[in-house]
Amino acid sequence: MRSIYMLATANIRKNKSQSVSLLIFVLIASALLCVGIVLLTGINAFFDSKGVERNAPHIYVLASQDADKDGISRYIKDYPGVTQTETLELVGGMGQFTAGSTTSTGYIFFSRADEKQLMDAPALIDMGDDNLILQGDAAYLPGFMLESDGGKIGEEFQASLYGAELNFTIAGATEEITFGSPMNTVYRIYVPDERFDEIAAAMPMGETTMISARLSDYSDAEQFQQDFSSDMPQDGVILQSSYLLAKQARTTFPTIVSILVVAFAVILLAVSLIIIHFRIVNSIQESMINIGTLKAVGYKSSQIVISMTMQFGLITLAGGILGLGVAQVFIPIVANILRPQLSLEWVPGFNPGAAAVSLGFMLLTVLLITYLSSIKIKKLHPLIALRGGITTHNFKKNVFPLEKARGSLSFLLALKQIFTAKRQAVMMGIIMMAVAVAVVMGLTLHYSMNVNTEGFIRGFFGEVPEVSLVLKDSTYGKDFPERIAQHPDVRKVFGFETGTVSLNIDGTDNNPSIVEDCALMEGNMLIEGQYPVHSNEIALGSSTARVLDKGAGDFVMVEANGNGTEEQYLVTGVVQYTNNVGFNGLITGDAIRRLLPDYEFYGYNIYLNEDVDIDSFIEDVKAREGDIFMSTSNTLSMIDVILSSMSGIVVMVAIGIVAITLVVVVLALYMVIKTIVIRRRRELGTQKALGYTTLQLMNQIALNLTPSILIGIAAGIVIGCVGFNPLVAAMMTGMGIVKADLPLPMAWLGTAGIALILLSYAVSMLIAVRIRKISAYALVSE
Repeated sequence: MRSIYMLATANIRKNKSQSVSLLIFVLIASALLCVGIVLLTGINAFFDSKGVERNAPHIYVLASQDADKDGISRYIKDYPGVTQTETLELVGGMGQFTAGSTTSTGYIFFSRADEKQLMDAPALIDMGDDNLILQGDAAYLPGFMLESDGGKIGEEFQASLYGAELNFTIAGATEEITFGSPMNTVYRIYVPDERFDEIAAAMPMGETTMISARLSDYSDAEQFQQDFSSDMPQDGVILQSSYLLAKQARTTFPTIVSILVVAFAVILLAVSLIIIHFRIVNSIQESMINIGTLKAVGYKSSQIVISMTMQFGLITLAGGILGLGVAQVFIPIVANILRPQLSLEWVPGFNPGAAAVSLGFMLLTVLLITYLSSIKIKKLHPLIALRGGITTHNFKKNVFPLEKARGSLSFLLALKQIFTAKRQAVMMGIIMMAVAVAVVMGLTLHYSMNVNTEGFIRGFFGEVPEVSLVLKDSTYGKDFPERIAQHPDVRKVFGFETGTVSLNIDGTDNNPSIVEDCALMEGNMLIEGQYPVHSNEIALGSSTARVLDKGAGDFVMVEANGNGTEEQYLVTGVVQYTNNVGFNGLITGDAIRRLLPDYEFYGYNIYLNEDVDIDSFIEDVKAREGDIFMSTSNTLSMIDVILSSMSGIVVMVAIGIVAITLVVVVLALYMVIKTIVIRRRRELGTQKALGYTTLQLMNQIALNLTPSILIGIAAGIVIGCVGFNPLVAAMMTGMGIVKADLPLPMAWLGTAGIALILLSYAVSMLIAVRIRKISAYALVSE
């Protein structure tokens, strides 16, 4: 075994630069794989551990004054599996807030900061000496607001509820499980007792009771929601939610990022394996005589194969261990980047399981491909090996015969070399294809979420008007739409509400959107069939359709707000948007009145003409109409709050992919071109003796690789463009998205492809400059 080890280390020393290049490949792949696995396995476990630490409720119900609070409380306490309950008094409702440069709309609830909470008590985020004393008009906001440009400590926070304007001074930020996530538009703000009493007195209609409970198994929360909707009257129930939905809102996007990192690591590993295979095949050809000598002096074929396997195994082991060290440096950095989306402080430590899996997977795959690539040594007879194999006997067809073909001699020689080394050309093409696919994914994701966001917004967030208004009383809606439609800045207006009615559809709990007329909508929600038109029609959400195995043409039984009235509806189609993770749907106002005869629209979507300032329009409407609105929302600004927590993450992922891609291109070209120069050393020296200059030979080698690079990059861009939207849809299935139609930045991708080709050619020329050291005299002397 010692002799095998010495042989393996001798081969490493003989090819130091290529060994180092391969080690860097493995290091990057190992680091990315470890980071991805830690994120993929750690995010959900971390959230669950925080839930246990904070004693977070598994289900909760927010009930207004009109609700049967005692009945709800008894129902929850008596529900099977409930281990603990708690009742808290809040004040608030649907409203609008402004913090820093952010204006958004959602459910805003105020809570007493001094109240002892048994479940999910808020933790004040450490801001050093910046935190202010909670007194007077001071308030603690959800932590993600401050991290997403939503104001700073000492600045003003404004909220508008039930027509009342409330002003606060930001005193600090809290961290909690149930509320306070950018993907969950229910916000809890903590204020002093005196301020809480003032708010409650100013808006008695906002008095709310929060009834929470913990279950013996939190996975039963979904069943509880279905049972609660069907068993209890929903009058006065503002909303009900669960730990599962809070977890999904926090962890889905970080999980998608983790999958991207793991996928990119696998691509790098595949590139490493291709290069290892190429290196072994060329090592056998270059060291043919040495292999014959080793066999002649008594080495067995198996020993030579093991030495070669050990050679690349040692490189992989060293690179993998270094990669794990690099991963430990970057994991806390990545976790901090994900913090605005998680809305929790996560400092992951060393994960021995993830380290073992990533290192073991790298070693196993490299050892396997090395063994399979070097096994042909067993078939090599010592005598043939000592003669240098049969490379002196060329039985291949002579492509591009120089005496007949037209064109530059250097160009023709480069083309001949492509057909002589087909495996090398294929390998280079595959590497560049993988690199191009990664670049397409990174650039397109960045473009869709940071530059041209309309496709992402329309496709994933459903119907997104410029302005969304909610009336205090439905009686205002009798002539309000006609008045607002005559405003010179308005294109159209129609009734639209989401989450105001809970529908039980064949046993599944859904929060659909209710639309006055689906023909007026502009969103890109429909993925199958058509929108509902008649009073007996409904469109299912994607998750509902999947669970029920229903589609266009099927029938479902629907019940609203657990009122006991059940009607049959025809499914006209399937829609997708992220509300309630796909358990949503679409139904017209006439259709919902079959279940709720007194239903009237409180909410309206308003679409404005181009170049209209949305905030100015809202202020103008409020001044004209008076105190008739419960809330007025700049919807695009609300979406920006959600996207802002994602955009920074996407930028970092895109930058990382592009940067690592450039390193991969340089390392791959270095290893390939150095191998070419070594293999063709005698041929290149002969050409120099015949009068070829170093520059001509450098161009010949660069041109030799250019066609395969060009084809590989073109194929990678095509594959990336075709596969991007299906990949995004697959990753966002958990959010209720099953089909993606994001725009592709063709100009960016074309520029990136050209840049990769030019970079590859420039790097090839730079690496091939070592040809100048080759001389005919040195070859003769040797």
